[in-house]
Amino acid sequence: TDPISGTTDDPLFQSERYGMNSYKFDVPDGNYDVTLCFAEIYFNTTGKRVFDVNVEGNLIVDDLDIFATVGKDAAYFVNVPGVTVADGQLNIDFTAGVDNPKISAIKVVRTSDTQPPSLSVDPTELNFGTNKTELTFHVKNAGDVPLQWSAIEDPNKIWIVGTSPSTGTLNAGETTAVIVTISRDGLTPGSYAGNITVNSNDGTAHVSILMTVAGPPSGHYLTRVNVGGIEYTDTSGDIWSADQAYTSGGWGYEGGTQWATTHAIFGTDDDPLFQTERYGMTGYKFDVPNGVYRVKLLFAENYWDASGKRVFSVEIEGTIVLNNLDIYAHVGKYRAYKQSIGVITTGIQVNDGQLNINFSATVNNANVDGIEVAWVSDEPPSPPTPVTEVRINCGGPDYVDNNAKLWQADFDFIGGKAWSTGHEISSTEDDPLYQSERYGQNGSAVQYNINMSNGNYVVKLLFAENWMSSIESRVFNVAINGTTVLNNYDIFMEAGQYVATSKSFQITVDNGILNLSFNPVIQNAKVNAIEVISVSMAKKTGFSDNLIPATFDMKQNYPNPFNPDTRIRYQISDRAEVNLVIYNVMGREIKRLVDHTEKKAGYYVAYWNGLNNNGEQVPSGMYFYQIHIKPVSGNDKPFTRTLKMIMIK
Repeated sequence: TDPISGTTDDPLFQSERYGMNSYKFDVPDGNYDVTLCFAEIYFNTTGKRVFDVNVEGNLIVDDLDIFATVGKDAAYFVNVPGVTVADGQLNIDFTAGVDNPKISAIKVVRTSDTQPPSLSVDPTELNFGTNKTELTFHVKNAGDVPLQWSAIEDPNKIWIVGTSPSTGTLNAGETTAVIVTISRDGLTPGSYAGNITVNSNDGTAHVSILMTVAGPPSGHYLTRVNVGGIEYTDTSGDIWSADQAYTSGGWGYEGGTQWATTHAIFGTDDDPLFQTERYGMTGYKFDVPNGVYRVKLLFAENYWDASGKRVFSVEIEGTIVLNNLDIYAHVGKYRAYKQSIGVITTGIQVNDGQLNINFSATVNNANVDGIEVAWVSDEPPSPPTPVTEVRINCGGPDYVDNNAKLWQADFDFIGGKAWSTGHEISSTEDDPLYQSERYGQNGSAVQYNINMSNGNYVVKLLFAENWMSSIESRVFNVAINGTTVLNNYDIFMEAGQYVATSKSFQITVDNGILNLSFNPVIQNAKVNAIEVISVSMAKKTGFSDNLIPATFDMKQNYPNPFNPDTRIRYQISDRAEVNLVIYNVMGREIKRLVDHTEKKAGYYVAYWNGLNNNGEQVPSGMYFYQIHIKPVSGNDKPFTRTLKMIMIK
């Protein structure tokens, strides 16, 4: 019956259930907002009760210690928006770490009645082979609001004759079939690739169009391999040869083990191509005439049940074309995943009579399910136009900013879904760049593979938290070219809600591809916009001013006054040892936020939740916070600054 702080609804937090495994709610399929209410009304210190909470199989709270978070007899809320239920039951599971899990109240509210339109196309690739002239793909609206869509043929591929229908409106849950017609008239023998773009009020999707004109002249090359399997004729009438070991003058694998499953494969009508595989091989060799080639690789994760279990890279003719590939992270288990190399770019040049595909494992064994190698041209490819500047409006359309710079509509992404808000964004004059985003779904990563000329660049990532309304609701990592640059990043902790913020990094591209990977820790990873320019241009334009601060400094905390938490920003112009401590008005140490920690040059944010060094809630009143920065190099003088802040209740 003790009063509960942080709420006016004390009875909700004065009762509880503890020791349970789960709560189940039989509900109609749809999207829901869930609110979990906690209060520690039994234990008097930290570490006495620790547990995890999962909602619909997703880890929402890891190692929750209610006392350590808010103290005793204090309300603590966890908001979980956008929970999707597809099986008629919403599950909330509790896993004990120390003593019994517990909960005081649960609120479940359905939100699916206002879901936006959701565009999907299936399949995302049509292969006409050597004889088909009509194939069909489907456009579906998985949302609740009407979807307006239109299909546009690649204007540079006149052999794609048209689509029927080419535009339409789909109500909630509706699907329409789109017939694609091609013509081989007047084309020389060889392999052709194009695409159809489907535009809608939910963003853009693409359907790859592949076609072959039969009868290539002598010396032109086309080989398809059903890796790990027997000869197979696909649904387009094309023949895939049985797997074989490499012998001089031919083609085949080097090393590895064959494996197969009988499980159905999603996202394809050619299940047998994705049910067999070879794993642990060093590579495949193809003895071919010199020229320019296109390579298609087929993958499916048919063994592991989680991301991070199989990670590997693929190199073709000495160039890494797939870096740290995690098939499960992209498409999940038992789903076809295809990658074409040399279709959009200038192709793969072979000068020594042998095309080499090499696999290098990072975690467990590399695997592959199918390989297609196709001749494109005898002539060396024209050198690509150098790309040294890229701006992407993630999840959004083309946008010209206030500096007259064009940000292109979203492209070069792998996975994720586009989403946007109309809410005003503070700390920027370019709201549209922060209102649209691409986020990962169901715990999967979002990646961007951007073709860039080799060189040194500054990468600027733009963020705004437009969905979550509390800290530790969305946490994720960011890696650039395989190196983690943001670890456990929390946009709300950094800037709050509907506030523009950005992070900049200096990187080197040495293989023609800039890979950005956004990997979830809590809920979905996301990004709002990406800007990449050369280091030399960055220095001329001042773009890199926020990359390395010019001076040591510490800012006034925000918010101030505050309750229950606040953020303290500070910056370091050179590698230094940092000490950041909070004192009361008597000069006694209350909380040590940074304890003589060496940090590199950059911008930082420290977070204080109003607890002292013993994990106890401090009383309201005035406090002082002091930073001491001691440069490691000794070239700069030590920096000390003290500011005051006020906690209110």
